[in-house]
Amino acid sequence: MKPKKPEYSKEFKEYHSMLFDFKEFIEWMQKPLRKSIRVNSIKIDSKRLFEKLGWGHEKIPWAKDGFWVDIKYGTGATIEHAIGYYYVQEASSMMPVEALNIKNGDMVLDMCAAPGSKTTQIGAINLGGTIIANDSNTGRVKSLISNLGRMGIANCIVTKNDGQRFRGIKKFKEKFDRVLVDAPCSEVGTARKNTDSLRVWTPSYVKRISALQKKLICSGFECLKKGGVMVYSTCTTSIEENEDVVRFLLDRYENAGTGRINLNARYESAGSGAARVYPWHNDTECAFIAKITKR
Repeated sequence: MKPKKPEYSKEFKEYHSMLFDFKEFIEWMQKPLRKSIRVNSIKIDSKRLFEKLGWGHEKIPWAKDGFWVDIKYGTGATIEHAIGYYYVQEASSMMPVEALNIKNGDMVLDMCAAPGSKTTQIGAINLGGTIIANDSNTGRVKSLISNLGRMGIANCIVTKNDGQRFRGIKKFKEKFDRVLVDAPCSEVGTARKNTDSLRVWTPSYVKRISALQKKLICSGFECLKKGGVMVYSTCTTSIEENEDVVRFLLDRYENAGTGRINLNARYESAGSGAARVYPWHNDTECAFIAKITKR
């Protein structure tokens, strides 16, 4: 049966027709999203896991422990998932942590962490360091704590705070080697799973969420050590939520610069130190990733 064409607002079409081939975008929104998981190397290696699961699989080239799996449903309905042998995570969602280039022993801040896909990815790399995982929503913090426990991440402190307030916490000033700001956004990139974001998208909402994103990226930057690296990421498409947020930071701080994105993936350059990922690049969701440095 032919997939149903997704509904979208007139404003959404007008705006995005200026960014890319809109017809191609809508065609991709009707294609099933490939199932993907990230093997939890803290508990098991990929060879042993797939021997247990018996699933066909293909390595995701940009993610150390990421795999596409040949299963139509039920990726989260196994004993191996319940005991934390793997995390169900979309393939492009693994890119921001890989772009951070975390070194074992780093002090890392994940500012908008829940439900924990990227925090647990950081934890599997940074066994000898410390992670601060923050979220402002009580319900989401509970999910974050649950996933950290399931995946065996023991070196993580969970906080419930408004991320933009971190800049005012004296003990966090220039404290972190790595900072991830995976910001709340209009979520256009998730439309291959749920097309509602296309229907409800409005320029006014984008403008409001962009104002929050600018506060979050500045807060994260002030927590970053000199010589450190911050990644700002979203799963959406608007310039206001992506390039404009990064530009706002660079204009505001003289010691802010951009780093080189070095991922084994196809993407579109979005200016110095930034990348846009569209579904047709790697058969994933949409993503935006920007790498920021502090002098």
